[in-house]
Amino acid sequence: AEFTPISFGSYVFESNNDLEDFTFPAWLIKVPEGIFSSCWNLKTVTFAEGTTNIEKDAFNFCERLQLGNLPNTLKLIGISAFYGCGSKLYGSNYFLNTLYINKQTEIQDNAFCKARIKGVAFEDCTNRSIYNV
Repeated sequence: AEFTPISFGSYVFESNNDLEDFTFPAWLIKVPEGIFSSCWNLKTVTFAEGTTNIEKDAFNFCERLQLGNLPNTLKLIGISAFYGCGSKLYGSNYFLNTLYINKQTEIQDNAFCKARIKGVAFEDCTNRSIYNV
């Protein structure tokens, strides 16, 4: 029988500064709590289109993260998920790119606190508005 895991453990790559790029496998629909917490050199992540949740602290303090598109299937961005990303806390000059967030996505407390973001677009049923920050 073939075994397909359904998740990674929480904080599994925490503080791993050798990681620069990561592509989530198609079978992973929930990004675990703290999976890349304090991975300062992580620059890019690619989400599987079926991703529904980014759990709390998933990418906090990933200073160099230049996030691409969030999946259209995303329903939750957890507490402090992107806290401090692209921040200047340690002299970083990085920004998260413009984020496109669907109407059905719940954004929990401090999800983007102290993050440097180029812009945020919230999509509704009739139009898309971009807010530059």
